[in-house]
Amino acid sequence: MKGMRTHVEREDLQFALGDAVAGAQQSVQAKYVKAVYSPYPDNIYEHVLLACACAPIDEFGLFTATGVRNPLSVIKRKQYTTAHFSRHLDEFSSTKRENILTKIGVPRRFRFKFTEPPMEPYVILHGLSEGLITKSEIDRLFGT
Repeated sequence: MKGMRTHVEREDLQFALGDAVAGAQQSVQAKYVKAVYSPYPDNIYEHVLLACACAPIDEFGLFTATGVRNPLSVIKRKQYTTAHFSRHLDEFSSTKRENILTKIGVPRRFRFKFTEPPMEPYVILHGLSEGLITKSEIDRLFGT
């Protein structure tokens, strides 16, 4: 076939990521936008949600606030403590932020999971397509 390439360029990957994000279910996109929206330009909702999607999970698919700390520090390229984003996790687990996360357990030992399974990969793909995180950073965080 004439004009067909046999290798993938970085631009191809960026286009495919953008296409995948744009093609996600409208309900997933709408919940994501509502969950991370803030009128303040320096907010970190989008970054915290991406860090949640990159946090290590246990055998039940749950992650802890402590597990979000390293991914957030990688994404924002500066050190964070749990105190910097614990309010965000609480809000993501409320109607204020679309209940995008489910909170399980007791205070100071809460664990979290994404309420809707398609949201987690969407958040990662969106983060990649927007340049919030790189493929190599994801590989490092997931140990691949």
